[in-house]
Amino acid sequence: MIDFSTQTGRLIVVGGRQRSKALDLDEWHAYDTAVIAEVDCQSKKGSVVVEYRSPAEVCAEELPAIVFKAGDIDRVNQRLLVCTQTEIIEYDTANWERTYYFSHPFFNDLHHACYKSSANILLANTGLDQILEVQRNIKQPSQSTIVNQWNVGAIPTWEKFDQEIDYRKIATTKPHHSHPNFIFNSAGRWFATRFHQQDAWDLQQSASAFPIDVGNPHDGIIHDDLAVFTTTNGHLCGYDFSRNSMTLKMNLHSGYETSSLLGWCRGLLLQPTTQPGIALAWVGFSRIRPTWMRKNLSWIKQGFQAKGEYGTQPTRIACYRVRLPNCTDSQVGGPTAKMEGELLAEIDLEELGINAVFGIYQVD
Repeated sequence: MIDFSTQTGRLIVVGGRQRSKALDLDEWHAYDTAVIAEVDCQSKKGSVVVEYRSPAEVCAEELPAIVFKAGDIDRVNQRLLVCTQTEIIEYDTANWERTYYFSHPFFNDLHHACYKSSANILLANTGLDQILEVQRNIKQPSQSTIVNQWNVGAIPTWEKFDQEIDYRKIATTKPHHSHPNFIFNSAGRWFATRFHQQDAWDLQQSASAFPIDVGNPHDGIIHDDLAVFTTTNGHLCGYDFSRNSMTLKMNLHSGYETSSLLGWCRGLLLQPTTQPGIALAWVGFSRIRPTWMRKNLSWIKQGFQAKGEYGTQPTRIACYRVRLPNCTDSQVGGPTAKMEGELLAEIDLEELGINAVFGIYQVD
């Protein structure tokens, strides 16, 4: 068995801080500060290392949402790549100094930035239902260029949108057709999760690659042959490329009262363990906002109780023990061993001033 108390290491959590009087605002107005925190696994204590507000020239005029969305980490070179709604930013994780910055008029509601190579970055440009590739200019970051664009919506991007408009100044372009929110790579193939279609989109083939029918997906963390996703309704699922099927489906509600609202499930880190076939999954949960609950009355009609501040569990990261699909019963002590979905620990992020979490990364 895994003794969680022996787990060590430093995690990075990225997200945002809610406006002080924004409980009834929509999400594109709700957050006024992007936040990065470091969290120690063993002590479960954390501290804020970056607080950031976007400059006025790259934001909507009225109550812009300023929050760090999902990114990527280069542990070798000690770099963390993140995005706001309208910017790409890279930090040195040793001292938290900014090492790269780029914004572009096409950027609207960015949800994920990841390294394609040392020179190029891929972006989920969610507001325009597209994926972008940016070629970095390290010496003159403002001279970086968009070198590739992939449309993942029903209508070609520039038939629906106008290239002459600065979309950074537009608070929201919703409703989105597909709402791409994460990019991942498996065996040299690049994919994007599409929230509304509940699938993974193959960028090279310009087609849906496989369904994610458990719920609306986020993430796409590669672990061996698995691409593992969170779904906003509180599940982990994993698509096995070697078997061409969804071989991992795990309900994260285990360990909670049946009446409690887990929160918006988004953000994932998988850690290997010394036990064969078992991994630890750090999962992010953002508390559900009152505006969302009122628009989705079925949650209230089911009689869910108010747990934590504002009628939901608090924003936090939670660690689960995950039994991987290739794990045999003998490896875990028999078929009745309590392994799958066991909640090991939680770390409350509200006390750090984080009200939404988008990404979790391991530094050491």
